[in-house]
Amino acid sequence: MNEQEVKEQHMPKEQAGLHQKMKGLESMEAGCQELKGEVQKHEDLHRSLAEHIPGIVFRVLLREEKRMQFFNGMLQPITGFQPEELTAAGEVCRLEPFILPEDHPKVLAAVKSAMQKDEPYEVEYRLRHKSGDIRYVLERGRSIRGPDGQPL
Repeated sequence: MNEQEVKEQHMPKEQAGLHQKMKGLESMEAGCQELKGEVQKHEDLHRSLAEHIPGIVFRVLLREEKRMQFFNGMLQPITGFQPEELTAAGEVCRLEPFILPEDHPKVLAAVKSAMQKDEPYEVEYRLRHKSGDIRYVLERGRSIRGPDGQPL
């Protein structure tokens, strides 16, 4: 018998029970730390993948005034804008004001149709860069649905 087991044997039952609970909590805490490490590894992997895609990786939160989340650093090189500069919400996203007027209807039609059908979409259009230059864009996406079945 080791020293710890001898101490536990001579403890009152209530104190021994608390001691066992503490050991259980310590074990749970170690397990949580291990899980946190695994989650961090997966987050790092996904971040690395997103950073190496030669396009803007984003999500539009329709329920939050079309707020956009960006998952890589390509917004500024492609559009000239920083995320905080995208303040005007269009019908489907905050990049809409920069889509050329001639292309705007087909972009809206493609995105809205895909959202209604819960299908992926693909649409090519021209975007006005902050410098005034025109950029050609191929956008691919799909809506993410909440528990209620509606796009988030």
